[in-house]
Amino acid sequence: MQFLAKKSSHPLPRETWDGSPQIYVTRGVDIVLGNYIKDLRTIAVYGGAGQGKTCLIRNTLHSMNIPEVYISCNFHWSLANLYGAICKAAGFAYVTIAKTVDTSGAGITAGIKKKFDDYEAELGASLSGSTSTETQYQPLEFSVSETNDIIQALNTFDGYIVLDNFQYLSRQTTRDFLSKLKYFHDNHIHFIISGIWTDIADILRYNNNLRDIFYELNIGRWEKGDMHEILQEFCKRYNIAIDKHVSDALIAATYNNPGRLQHILFDSYYKRSLQRPSNTGGRLPVDPSSFPDADYKDILTQFSKGFDRTSLDLYRWFVYVVLATDETIVKNGIPFSHIAKVIREKHPKSSEKKPILDYYIARALDYIVPLQINKGIQPFLFYYNTKESKLMITDYDFLPWRNNPANRSTLLTALNLPEEAPDE
Repeated sequence: MQFLAKKSSHPLPRETWDGSPQIYVTRGVDIVLGNYIKDLRTIAVYGGAGQGKTCLIRNTLHSMNIPEVYISCNFHWSLANLYGAICKAAGFAYVTIAKTVDTSGAGITAGIKKKFDDYEAELGASLSGSTSTETQYQPLEFSVSETNDIIQALNTFDGYIVLDNFQYLSRQTTRDFLSKLKYFHDNHIHFIISGIWTDIADILRYNNNLRDIFYELNIGRWEKGDMHEILQEFCKRYNIAIDKHVSDALIAATYNNPGRLQHILFDSYYKRSLQRPSNTGGRLPVDPSSFPDADYKDILTQFSKGFDRTSLDLYRWFVYVVLATDETIVKNGIPFSHIAKVIREKHPKSSEKKPILDYYIARALDYIVPLQINKGIQPFLFYYNTKESKLMITDYDFLPWRNNPANRSTLLTALNLPEEAPDE
């Protein structure tokens, strides 16, 4: 179906965004991303939840004065929905055209509101005749399901299209989009794709022809020095001081998660400002233990149920592996060999004569992302790195909760799982 789109005279307005979170600290990855952008390549930026992927991308584009079209992906989108979201963010609006005649005989062509795939068009009008002339939009007929039409519509855009939370797209939409991505690249339309993959191979497995056009950037974990820099900038900006032993404890409690650190800092500052509104300077008392960890019990309980109850209940046993395995292994990614070994040792339906086969375990791991989408788990807790064959923790806020012995014991009991640790 064809749609008449209206395009404003400034089709790609920059959003009113200052390019940073409350406290933004540049790192080496900022320079790397800037160099990639200068090369006009398609870029895949990946890393765990809360590590600053979106802030990094938008701050870099903003500092380089490069226009952006920003999209946050949705699991329910088809390829046409994704294209439609890109066009809407780029300033297009979907309209039907009605032609009427006024009393003076002048023709009036008006944009009529039309609902299209959950995007509601703005109103616009083009009037001609003896009374007045106003041209707001230039009509352009194209179909949001046709890649060539989208390329033609965006051919004047000299910037980057940012597809954030790319991991939330369905597998079919991911395949469909990646199969078309080289056409965009060849027509000088460039994307930054951001997600929680732990390796670019998890994208390229859908289309190996993309390897030559992709630059990848793993933003990595934040180091202790980076976290101290956030603290120093916070103290400087708000004219406060935090004792060093408190700073060290705070960083340790946040597991080098910059988002979690800023949440605690600003929450502490806000509470203190309510108590002392006339004096916001001085020493800021921060007690990391006063900020409870998120409760992952219900999330993991839902995850453990899988898509449906099966005789093996492998997702329930994946929870056991994550909770019972040594912390160092969990932080670095749990190898498939370890997962299979633990399940064969502890699962009541696995025996020496009839062990649970790798095939069943691997197949269940391959569906960890669709399961979390199915359960509405956001951000994802887990991601299976197919290249390294490792189960990765991607929500770093989960680690403090997981490392609390009481939390582990309560959940293992509730899920009827053994409490003793597996043999390492």
